[in-house]
Amino acid sequence: STTPRDSAISKSSIKIDTQKDIARDTAIIYEFGGPVGVALLMIGFPVLMSYLFICLGSHAGHLKNPFDMEFWSDGLRTIFPSWRAIKIYLGFNAFQYVTAASLPGV
Repeated sequence: STTPRDSAISKSSIKIDTQKDIARDTAIIYEFGGPVGVALLMIGFPVLMSYLFICLGSHAGHLKNPFDMEFWSDGLRTIFPSWRAIKIYLGFNAFQYVTAASLPGV
């Protein structure tokens, strides 16, 4: 059986926990460095992947100076997709759009 004192303690602890939850829910917590960090990741990772792909495809996997403009001017030709790849990608996206718009589901 509970006493009136136990009841008062549990009600006050619930009130404190609720206030802590409200404080946690209203606080803004950024991950990955916030908007600036996420923007840098969105720009940096594709550039890094392009650099590594050019090194692998054009330089037999040897790392080259990424600040050399000749590296990028010669290498950019290798990272563009072929017309066949573009058609496959766009066809798959069209298929996804049609199935999402016409098939039942969430």
